[in-house]
Amino acid sequence: MDIATLSSQAREAMDKALEHVQSAFKRFRAHQVAPDMVKDLLVDNYGVDAPLYQVSDISKSDDMTLTVKPWDKALLKVIGKVLQENNHYGFSIVHQGDCIRLYRQPPTQESRQMLVQKLAEKKEEGRVAFRAIRKKWKQRIKEAENKDEEKKMEDALQKITNAYLDQLEKLYKAREQAIMKI
Repeated sequence: MDIATLSSQAREAMDKALEHVQSAFKRFRAHQVAPDMVKDLLVDNYGVDAPLYQVSDISKSDDMTLTVKPWDKALLKVIGKVLQENNHYGFSIVHQGDCIRLYRQPPTQESRQMLVQKLAEKKEEGRVAFRAIRKKWKQRIKEAENKDEEKKMEDALQKITNAYLDQLEKLYKAREQAIMKI
């Protein structure tokens, strides 16, 4: 294994981790709701866990309201229970006949701070993922026979890791400012 191979493969793995964190960050919104906020919640669909978007239609009624309309009306109670258990965004959940409406009050300073705390947790998960990738590649580098090459590869790996950690921090700061903006 040479430095170029290491760099490309490590970057590829870290790109995937960064994309995952970016998609998680997109769910954190203060000024409006989006179907992304609930679409990945797992619902028991007759013994098989399925994401909410696979068993229902999730739409945005207005800036602060989501409507979840299950394709199978028997899942209404199950979906309602899942939404109650995973209510990280402070929704008021109302059952209305064949659908569930999720209302969200305009954010207060306290609710914004709670969102930022959850955002920080996701950022930390990203940092842990980058460290795990670095650890995995360090173990592969240790198997190299040339010690000079080993040191160069470790330095290159650390530079790559630092670059991705910096990107993560920039994404976090940008999303934090968007949440805290009044």
